[in-house]
This record gives sequence, C-alpha cells and structure tokens, in this order.
Amino acid sequence: MLNSACGILLSAPPTNAADENHNESNAVKLYGRIEQLSGQEGATLPLKLVPQTPLLDKSLSSTAPLSGKLARSFPLDYLGQWSGEMTISTFACDEAFYRFDPVEAKKQEQLLAPGTKGTCSVTFFVNGEKKIDMLTTDVAFNGVLDNGSPTIYNLHLGNLQAGKGVTGNEITSALLKNSLTELKENVWEQESVTTDRDRNPKSGKIKTDYTENVLRLTRVDHNHLYLQAATVSYGKHGKFQNKVLLYGTLTKVLN
Repeated sequence: MLNSACGILLSAPPTNAADENHNESNAVKLYGRIEQLSGQEGATLPLKLVPQTPLLDKSLSSTAPLSGKLARSFPLDYLGQWSGEMTISTFACDEAFYRFDPVEAKKQEQLLAPGTKGTCSVTFFVNGEKKIDMLTTDVAFNGVLDNGSPTIYNLHLGNLQAGKGVTGNEITSALLKNSLTELKENVWEQESVTTDRDRNPKSGKIKTDYTENVLRLTRVDHNHLYLQAATVSYGKHGKFQNKVLLYGTLTKVLN
C-alpha cells in the first residue's frame, strides 16, 4: 500500500518582470529525471545505472530543437557557496519502507511531511580534473518528535560516506553512478546512485539498498539558483521504498 502526500515540485522557477508576459502556449517543456520521479506514485530504479536521456515534450510546440546533453562541468560562475530554504513538496513510501526499522521509518515520515521547510547550502569547487563540481550536500530540518523532543534531521542529497539516521542508525554509502546533464541553457541536472549499508546499533540488523539523488539547478539570475531535488530509496532488488521531493531558491553567498 502506498502512502503519498501530493505537492507541487514542478512549479516554474521565479521569473523577472520581463518574463511575465511570456506566451505560455509557445513554451516547450524539457523533461529530465525530476519529471520521471514526480510523475509516478512510486519510482523505478534505472537498473542499468546509465545516464537518463531527457525527453522533449512537444505537446506545446513542435519547433524548438531542444535536447539534453551530457556535461562534465557546471558553469565557472557557479563557483562558491549558495544557500537558501528548501520546502518538501512530496513524501511517498511503500509498505516495504517500514519492514527493516519501523521506528526509524515512522520518524522519518513525521519529520519529512510536505510543507516542512529546511535550510540548504550548496558549494561548487574546482575538482582534480579542473572542472566545476558540486560538493555532497544535505538539507537540515528542525523537527519535533511524537514525544515533544526537538530534533535536527539532515536529509542527504548525494554520496554519503558516513552518517546517522533519525534514531541513530549507522549509514554508509558507495557511489555507483554520477552524471551531469545540461537539459538546456541555464538548466542543469545531476543524478547520482549509491549503494547503502544501514545498521541498527540496537538490534544489530543490517540492510543494503540503493539511493538515487537528483538535483535540478535553474539559473534565475546572477545571484540566484532555483533548486528542485529528489531523493529516492530502493531495496537491494530495486523495489521502491520511499521518495522525498523538494524545491527552493538559493542565493549566492558573497564574501
């Protein structure tokens, strides 16, 4: 049985006054992995672990020759830190999500309810290949558990070397895939897939599964990026467990 709370992830990024009179009938939507994940109740793991090919939606126009292409680097002027508020639009899970650790799963669902707001900082740097890369990031939420206890929960959006779950579960991961796609000018989508080891320190039980993270960055202006994100967990055989969809605007931190 699927428990889902619906929200709008695919709202358009903020526009300036010059864009307000844009004729929507001439717009072309370029579909990437974000749309695939938000357009279905559950989610299907790309089992071959190869980069997804963005699909061009021609229902509104048949003239614009847009197509996604794999990229090796973000733009140079992304360098530095960007921070802002992220809002959860969707939390959805399958009953399989509760089988390993029901207490952990219940608290995650409680803390990640749609409408919950968290803070996020994204840092871009020059990697060893002299390309502009993005550090692993997370979204920090201040929540309150059923017993009234305040808690801070970090939702990881990328390759997590080591971390803790809500109830203290020990989590480690290894990167299986990391791809960057330029969907169109000023729109970038990064997808990563990791294999994860989750250990409950109280019971000693261990599970291994997969996590897929997708971050869509749309340039609003020189100092603002609109971020849409999805993080999805799958069992060791690729069965959907849960997903969280978020959105928000990041502002460049000026030194």
